[in-house]
Amino acid sequence: KEKDVALEYLKKNLDKVDDKALRLYGEMFVINNTADSKVRLKGLCDALSVAEDNGYKWLEANYGLLLAISLRDSVTLDKFKERLPYCYNALNANGYPDDEYAVNLAIDAVSAFEEYGDGYMMIEALTVLASCDTEYGRYDIALGTLDEALRNVNEYYRRYYPNDTALAKNYYNFFDSNSLLAKDGVYNIHECMLSVRREYAAALAGVGDTGNSNLNRDTYLKLLTETRQNKTLETRFSMAEEDASTLDYAIIVSSMLLLLAIVAAFVWRRRRIRHNRNYSSN
Repeated sequence: KEKDVALEYLKKNLDKVDDKALRLYGEMFVINNTADSKVRLKGLCDALSVAEDNGYKWLEANYGLLLAISLRDSVTLDKFKERLPYCYNALNANGYPDDEYAVNLAIDAVSAFEEYGDGYMMIEALTVLASCDTEYGRYDIALGTLDEALRNVNEYYRRYYPNDTALAKNYYNFFDSNSLLAKDGVYNIHECMLSVRREYAAALAGVGDTGNSNLNRDTYLKLLTETRQNKTLETRFSMAEEDASTLDYAIIVSSMLLLLAIVAAFVWRRRRIRHNRNYSSN
């Protein structure tokens, strides 16, 4: 319900945003949550073109990544080619075969995020790239891409969370693809690790490594549960803070009303006494 309200608010207010880049960023959420597949893909293509024309590299990479995610399976790509041929051709100026179509969109996104310096989104783009290769049975290539993503996960946390005490024990060790659930630090690498673990499970299953595939799947599910719990706790904390603020406001208003009532009663009593005195004198 909250998501629907937020999307409706965006739809109504995006036209009021003067900054073109900010408006294009807001449109990303509206377009990507459009139910009609054709309308959504057409919207993503148009927005990608606008971002490219205006030199918004980060937005261009995000829109390209969303298209890669949408078009990585052959069924959706075939429908896209049939229903939106001009968009299909515009995104495939180099004439790549269909099994490399989404791959190249993902590669462009990886390069753009790396150039922009967004390590987190670069990791996401690498996992999408791996999923594209997994979709077409190129499991060894996918595993190599995921190894690169995992190295970037470590580098990302070393750079931006150097004082994370929970990660300190493993500070100089890379998390390899076979890391156990109990290994120090794994629990603290949440959302960017989620997609890496999920895609490792799929690619390892493709090469027949069932044991490690199950291990990564279980790690993914564990991290997913913890991430959801953390978000729930954050939401509850925000709600508690909001409720506390509302309560404080209510107490202040009640106190002011009580004070006003006391003053009014005091004034009324003084007037009543004065009236009685005047009546007695008469």
